Amino acid sequence: MIRNPILRGFNADPSICRVGGDYYIATSTFEWYPGVQIHHSTDLVNWRLVKRPLDRASQLDMRGNPDSGGIWAPCLSHADGLFWLVYTDVKRMDGNFKDTHNYIVTAPAIEGPWSDPVYVNSSGFDPSLFHDDDGRKWFLNMLWSHISNGVGGRPKHPSFAGILLQEWDAKAGKLVGPVKNVFAGSPHGLVEGPHLLKRDGWYYLTTAEGGTGYDHAVTMARAKKIDGPYELHPDIHVITSKDAPGAGLQRAGQGQIVDSAIYEAVLNMMESLVTEYDKTGYIRERTGAILPNVAPSNVYPTRDGGMILIAANQDTVFGRLAEAMGRPELAKDERYATHTARGARQTELDDMIADWTRTLDAPVVEQLMDKFGIPSGKIYRTPEMLEDAHFRARQAIVTTLHPKFGELRMQNVAPKLSATPGGIRLPAPELGQHTDEILGSLLDFSAERLAALHAQGVI
Repeated sequence: MIRNPILRGFNADPSICRVGGDYYIATSTFEWYPGVQIHHSTDLVNWRLVKRPLDRASQLDMRGNPDSGGIWAPCLSHADGLFWLVYTDVKRMDGNFKDTHNYIVTAPAIEGPWSDPVYVNSSGFDPSLFHDDDGRKWFLNMLWSHISNGVGGRPKHPSFAGILLQEWDAKAGKLVGPVKNVFAGSPHGLVEGPHLLKRDGWYYLTTAEGGTGYDHAVTMARAKKIDGPYELHPDIHVITSKDAPGAGLQRAGQGQIVDSAIYEAVLNMMESLVTEYDKTGYIRERTGAILPNVAPSNVYPTRDGGMILIAANQDTVFGRLAEAMGRPELAKDERYATHTARGARQTELDDMIADWTRTLDAPVVEQLMDKFGIPSGKIYRTPEMLEDAHFRARQAIVTTLHPKFGELRMQNVAPKLSATPGGIRLPAPELGQHTDEILGSLLDFSAERLAALHAQGVI
């Protein structure tokens, strides 16, 4: 269950990036040093600080940075085996004038080493880098107008003058080709924070609008070509609280889309099967509850007819399992002392553990595994699910009334959303149960027409 905020304290301008099963969020640090904070999570719920990448003077010279200047709106991405971090270093703010220098640093891993910065431009802030599927890279930033309705400006010229797009040549370390203003924003104004993604031949552009106060909004537009023309989303603003002053969340920050497919999550649980096939041609086949040569890691029977999963393939963990079994000598036996040795005798070792678990009831085995710190879990069947305390506490299984079968227990709505948690109102209808109602009340079919359709066997 997600409990917000996921990052407490001041973590402005979050940019999220997913690499395999790992999620990273980069946030602004303004005049504070080291520059940029990067947090890591594997479940989008629990986060820990893993790196402040701008940690030396060659990457970030804070001289000339005013209060609320410094690092603005970093954008974190991953491509070509590298992490790419794009950011603005704001050196001066005097009325309507800003020095907004944009840079790129890279690293092979999130922990580093992070490169010295490569200067990009100074035309505006909130930069991002888009990696297209043809290998080209595109740099975006908002355009800051110094002739706007600020000090000495022109009232008809907005400070936020649109979103600029230009190609980035990574080998040359510079922008190349024409620069184009691809998006002026919606009538809401103050367009900034551009981020691009591509799906099914469409380029989707998300931007922030309305400033950082209560009028803040996330605006979306799309185009068939990266340089436009961009058409606004039918709703224009896909995230905003500006029209809901009573909403609990106000002044929400810049928006990005988290692209995380369920089947990709499963793929990332398949360990090294892709790499093994890619380099050796070896195809892993179905092996039931085991991983070949990884032992012990299997499902074992208990005296009361239950089944329990035990994973003790790491050397020290196997030592604790041997102790729990009352056979500590197994951990020193050369046949079982190492990961390789246990893998070679996987079937023999599984039979030995199964002979032991068969002498105990499942709750006893669970208690022993907890006591000795051994990863384990009872295999649930439906009766255990219905009695599970966690399911009960979360109301994951609810009772509803069926006109034919009476009370029915079934799974509740998941996931639960804080504002619209949902719930089961009715059981699934029988086939054709609402046909007459829909045709009659919604499509204005007369009683005579419905009777004729019934007689013809159409409905």
